[in-house]
Amino acid sequence: MDTSSQISQFSDSILNESTLLFLEPDEQIRKDTLSTLEKVFKKVLVGSDGKEGLDLFHTHKSEVDLIITDIDMPNLDGIGFLSHVREEDPDIPVLIFTVFNDINQLIKTIKLKITDYIVKPMQLNTTLKIMHKILDDIANKKVVEKQRNELVIYKDILDKENLVSETDLKGNITYANDIFCEVSGYSREELIGKPHSIV
Repeated sequence: MDTSSQISQFSDSILNESTLLFLEPDEQIRKDTLSTLEKVFKKVLVGSDGKEGLDLFHTHKSEVDLIITDIDMPNLDGIGFLSHVREEDPDIPVLIFTVFNDINQLIKTIKLKITDYIVKPMQLNTTLKIMHKILDDIANKKVVEKQRNELVIYKDILDKENLVSETDLKGNITYANDIFCEVSGYSREELIGKPHSIV
């Protein structure tokens, strides 16, 4: 599969709406990879070391959706960079882009809650699929959380205006709102676990 067809499968995807922070010390790899990433992501912030990465992260913190970084970098290595990032944002997804040759590095990255690893040389299609899945999962969780919050608000509105009770499959009361308790003449404690026929 050529590069253009690999990229085309991610058109109109969540990647097109996302900002990536990409750190790679090798100039040629950085240039080659960046030319592809810029065609897929809405915005790519690029740096050559951890210090530059931290500056970019601080400047664009509210925009960055995903970080991909090398471990071996000058000025501030990937472990140091990630330690600083995790102090400020424990949840942002981070991919490590490296050749692992040190078990101690691996252990340190696990402790820093790394989302996944990309082994050099990078396989473009696989890497884009990994990034797509990570961002898609996060977006889905946000939708579920939003729906859950809307249900809580809706339930609160119902509770304030209506008699509300819930029962299990056997007809025993599992929930009763204040209005239901007031109208029934029973306390919530007296109702929970009793058959609905008590009312």
